[in-house]
Amino acid sequence: MTCAQERETTINWNDAGEMVGIYTASQPVANRCTRQGFKLEKIDAIKGEPCSWWFSCPKNCISLRRIHAPRIVSIKLREKARLRALASPIRLRQRGISLETQATANQEGCNKQTED
Repeated sequence: MTCAQERETTINWNDAGEMVGIYTASQPVANRCTRQGFKLEKIDAIKGEPCSWWFSCPKNCISLRRIHAPRIVSIKLREKARLRALASPIRLRQRGISLETQATANQEGCNKQTED
C-alpha cells in the first residue's frame, strides 16, 4: 500500500498526438478513468496487488476548467436576492400564500408608497 503522497496522477499530452496518456497510482482515479471508458494500457502490481494504472484517451476527453474567483456580494445585493427568493411563486406556495393574494399585497404596497 502506498502513502497519500505517493498516490499521484499525471496527465500527459502534447501537440504532436491526438491521444492523452494518464498514469495514476490512485485507486479512485483509476476507477473514474475506467467508468469514463478510457483505454487501460497497463497495470503495475506489487506482490500481486495493483498499485498503478496507465490509461489513454482522446484529447477531447480532457478539459481544463477555468477557476473563478469567489464573488463578493454586498449586503445590499444579498438582501435584494433574499427578498426576490421570498417572493418567488414556489416559496409563496410553500408558505400557503396564493399568487393572487401576494399580487394584491404588492399592489397595495405600491399604492401606499406613491401616496407618501
